[in-house]
Order: sequence, then structure tokens, then C-alpha cells
Amino acid sequence: MATVVEMTIEKIDEVKSRLGRFGVFLQKPPVLSRP
Repeated sequence: MATVVEMTIEKIDEVKSRLGRFGVFLQKPPVLSRP
């Protein structure tokens, strides 16, 4: 049980980190598009 919980927590952390990076990436383009 503990191993499954740990794996799920790790997956959730990975998803959160990916979503966070993607969100920042979406917020950055308007600023980066300007020279």
C-alpha cells in the first residue's frame, strides 16, 4: 500500500510541476514576443 501511495504522490508532483511549467510558458510568450 505504501509503495502505491508513494508512486501516486510522485506522479501527482510530476503532473503539478509539468502544469506549472506549462502555465508559466503560456504566460511568458506575450512578454517574449516583444523585442
